[in-house]
Amino acid sequence: NLSTVVANAATLKSLGVDQVSAGLDALGNSLGLSLTLAQVHSITGIGGANAYLTFNPSDTVLVLAGQGDIATLVAEHGALKAAGVDAIKTASGALTLSKANFDEITGIAGGANGVGFSAGDQITISGSATDINAVLSNANYVGKVSALLITNGLSLSLADFNSARTNYTFASGQTLAVSFGDNDLLSLRNNLA
Repeated sequence: NLSTVVANAATLKSLGVDQVSAGLDALGNSLGLSLTLAQVHSITGIGGANAYLTFNPSDTVLVLAGQGDIATLVAEHGALKAAGVDAIKTASGALTLSKANFDEITGIAGGANGVGFSAGDQITISGSATDINAVLSNANYVGKVSALLITNGLSLSLADFNSARTNYTFASGQTLAVSFGDNDLLSLRNNLA
């Protein structure tokens, strides 16, 4: 069972075991694994002096992480990916990260060792207007980020705002200015008539 593997990873490695597999269901499909960050550390040796076991590449391996784990995820995402972790599942269903941390963990900044977030989690990027504009202008964030939190205000055209809100929500309580041009006002007037 999992607790035995967690407690005995070093011993298993010394006996010639290299990989952990989740096993198969009655139809032959991988059961997958959902582990805490501490369990992943114990099984793989990530963060320690020794490398222990990796996960079977055919298994879907999720690591449960919370807001307090972000610095560890930033530091260890490459090792987690190499050990066979497929995605991060938020313990609470939501995480707020800086753009730099999100980029580093997921590899959006061009790294091949990125680990994504589990589908359905509410991922918010918090950042300056420059950061948020960079997110809005890069299609790689669509579907990976749910919400945006602007730390120093943001000004968008009506067209840019409408485009952004099809893919993201804006966290409440922030300064977001939407500018209207003459054509926007004519369109609004025609829609109201």
